[in-house]
Amino acid sequence: MILEKNMTPEISIKNLPPTECRNQGFGSTGNSSNHCLETDIILAIKPEFVEAIRTQEKNHEYRKYEIKPTVTRFWLYKTEPINAIRYVINVGPIKIPGQVQDPTGLGNDDFDKGLKKCKYAYPILGMQQLDKLLSGLIMEKTIAIPPPHQYEYATAELLSYYPNETMKQIFYSQKLKSQNSTKFQIYATRTTQENKLNQIFKYLTTGEIPLLDKPQAKR
Repeated sequence: MILEKNMTPEISIKNLPPTECRNQGFGSTGNSSNHCLETDIILAIKPEFVEAIRTQEKNHEYRKYEIKPTVTRFWLYKTEPINAIRYVINVGPIKIPGQVQDPTGLGNDDFDKGLKKCKYAYPILGMQQLDKLLSGLIMEKTIAIPPPHQYEYATAELLSYYPNETMKQIFYSQKLKSQNSTKFQIYATRTTQENKLNQIFKYLTTGEIPLLDKPQAKR
């Protein structure tokens, strides 16, 4: 794993639980198109914090628990009274207290000083808006993903309902291109949506990590 300059090797996924997906085999045929994805999660979050992210007042998402580094997108599930998803954010590699070093964002200084209960920070690199609101009720009945208490892994079927090309870009950070991350993270942000799904299916069935496009040799 390639670490950012201010990252530390102490952060490890070796003790993280395996990916839990309560919705594999959705439908009577057990359709494999609803495999859980290692790159996207549905994250429960208070509506006021979603608004703070949209206005870019908040530029890091803080959690008490660690999320696997293969995850590069959070689908923001607004909790009561909204109970729906409207926005998706791209996130960078995990940080711990003392590593954010950015006083401009909501809660950043308190996090660096160790004053927050949350121990993990995820830089927000971009935000997209779904073309239509996805309520928790529709998500559970149509895509078989239950409303999250903390988070649920997204599925290929969810991405097929809401492909990237149908989303509106709210803001975008150049760090999304230049961030140092694992090959899987770079792959997830550089490939097209269709190719991403195809490669993820291959990854899930064979365990083969998708390869990046090789640069053309100079003649």
